[in-house]
Amino acid sequence: MRPLSIEEPEEGIGHQWEPALDPRDFSVSENKQPYFKLHGSSNWIDNAGGRQPLLIMGGDKPSAIRQHPILKWNQERFKAYLSKPDTRLMVIGYSFGDHHINKAIDEAAKRGGLLVFIPAVGEYLIPRLVGGASSLNIAAVLWDTFFVARDWPLAAAGTVVLLLFLLVPIALTERLRRRAAAVAVS
Repeated sequence: MRPLSIEEPEEGIGHQWEPALDPRDFSVSENKQPYFKLHGSSNWIDNAGGRQPLLIMGGDKPSAIRQHPILKWNQERFKAYLSKPDTRLMVIGYSFGDHHINKAIDEAAKRGGLLVFIPAVGEYLIPRLVGGASSLNIAAVLWDTFFVARDWPLAAAGTVVLLLFLLVPIALTERLRRRAAAVAVS
């Protein structure tokens, strides 16, 4: 099995992927972002289960995961990575509705040093759908400035300010972390 990584996506349109059956063949490449699919994927094929899609849905996911070596391995590696100091977690396409995943994230957060990134490109739409036109949030304001008022310079400036509000605390946190690590070493 080849390692899963952002640089080598394992899927494409019409592509099917079959995991190796022997967990000794599973690996994560050094110096690459680990990418763990904890519930499989619609284009993964369970070659031990009659060539069915390997995608865990519904209730009792932990016991279903234990039945598939690749999913069990992904879950174990996910927990192992979360147990490392100064862990960064990027959450993509997860609704925080699975207790077994939430528990692992919660345990890592309680240990400290967990930085979570949740890219949410379409988040401007949810308040509109739930709160109607009267709800005000920065994403909707930027959307309206770009696409309704067509004031691109103001919208671009607002986007840069919003980005700074996000990046400055992250940079300060990283600087404090490095300073603490340097003090601990000396």
